[in-house]
Amino acid sequence: MKTIGAFVCVIALCYAATTHRPHGGHDHNEQDSATFQYVGSTQHLLVQWYPDKSTYNCYIVSLTDVEKAQVHTDAGMRAVEIRVLGQLSQAALVHDASTLNSHDVHACGHGKNHTTPAYYILSV
Repeated sequence: MKTIGAFVCVIALCYAATTHRPHGGHDHNEQDSATFQYVGSTQHLLVQWYPDKSTYNCYIVSLTDVEKAQVHTDAGMRAVEIRVLGQLSQAALVHDASTLNSHDVHACGHGKNHTTPAYYILSV
């Protein structure tokens, strides 16, 4: 009986030695945000996003006729936002901002420290 008790103690000590809490402190907080703005004069949805501290992206999204009506309600705007977020990776980089509507460019504004945004377009 003592042999079994000693054996169980050895197993328990080995297990305790190999399973412990990870060292190194706490996990870091993370955050991300995107701002959505419907520009009535162009009927485009803008998505403003900072992928990192020095980059500012402004996505100019064309909407369907149904979505143009939906954006005027909370539930409709959320539905359009979810669709658009899922398609941002398909947006095309705009190399010449002068080809964009001036109302959209003005609404995009500037990033932190007056950073000029990288413009992207996303069509339906």
